[in-house]
Amino acid sequence: MSELYLLIIQINLLISVSIIGLLLFRYALRLRLSSVSLYCLWSAIPLILFFYSIWPNGATSYTTTPFHSMVLKPSLDFAVISTESFPILSWFIVIPMISLVGFQLVQLFSLYRQPTMVLINVNEKNVQVREQSSNNSPAIFGWLSPTIWLPKHFETIYSVEQQRIIILHELTHWKSRDPWSNCFAFLLLCIGWFNPLIWFAFKTFRRDQELACDERVCAKLPRRAYSNYAQLLLISATGKPDLLTAHCAQPSLTKERIMNIKMMKQSKGLPLLSLLGSVIFALSISAMSQVESETTVSSIVNPLYPRQAAMEGVEGYVKFKFDIDASGAPQNIEIIEAQPTNTFEAEATKAFTQWRFKPEGKKGAQYTLEFKLQP
Repeated sequence: MSELYLLIIQINLLISVSIIGLLLFRYALRLRLSSVSLYCLWSAIPLILFFYSIWPNGATSYTTTPFHSMVLKPSLDFAVISTESFPILSWFIVIPMISLVGFQLVQLFSLYRQPTMVLINVNEKNVQVREQSSNNSPAIFGWLSPTIWLPKHFETIYSVEQQRIIILHELTHWKSRDPWSNCFAFLLLCIGWFNPLIWFAFKTFRRDQELACDERVCAKLPRRAYSNYAQLLLISATGKPDLLTAHCAQPSLTKERIMNIKMMKQSKGLPLLSLLGSVIFALSISAMSQVESETTVSSIVNPLYPRQAAMEGVEGYVKFKFDIDASGAPQNIEIIEAQPTNTFEAEATKAFTQWRFKPEGKKGAQYTLEFKLQP
């Protein structure tokens, strides 16, 4: 479980650094790029994680600190403490993750369980249009066979032109593969539910997604239809936002989206250039994250605490210098420092020879085992 905990922390640190860089990059270009181009910049996040996972010497195991502490209760002769030192923290992180996923699944299940009425088919393969029994905002959900969910009394609330715009908006989300992007973003949100930076990035990402969708829709509409589109946003502004679905109504965004539609001009900046910039940015972050990576441990054998040292209340450490072979085993082990001398060296060396590290072919690695008595 501690491996999972450390992996989650490692991913959060990488994502946090990526988000900070992306937000700064986005802020610098916000007046020069179109909404579609700004939205394309978010592709850097999955690219960073992809490049980082396949990069040589990337993170395939958890990174440890240079000290491994042995804690002994005074009433015992020795203690064998494993690296499972974070069970409570691990469950503290994992349980809310499971709860967040479960909550969204329950919402989706309840949506599909609602009595629905199938409306006219759209000219798009595998896409269905259904009317909900509630008055939630229009939304599209699904990865292979998506469904456009429309509010109750859809055909009476909206005019024919507005109905066409709503369908066009949701189909634009689908053609942009926004439901897939939302699920990936939601997965990262679950992993970093305790990270406020990820929540802020998720909100900004969804904002950029809606503005980009508006821009794509307006590009397919005549100028005279813009006012009708803006009015449609006002009507739909009472909808309930959702983390997974791609929907066209978020109350906090309504005013900004309406202003953006009124000021809609020809797109500035090519989405392809934004995507290229995202690739370069992702490669840069992934490369920097691999610089001077610490020695990583894959398995350990804990040394026994010497009985005489425990009885006398003696604490200390042993510092090793060693090479790592192709199998991850330590070779050419040398003790370069020990305090106190002639106390912990034998037990520390006996255990350390059985350790296994990430196969890096590293020369001259150093590691310190620290022996401590529990207060």
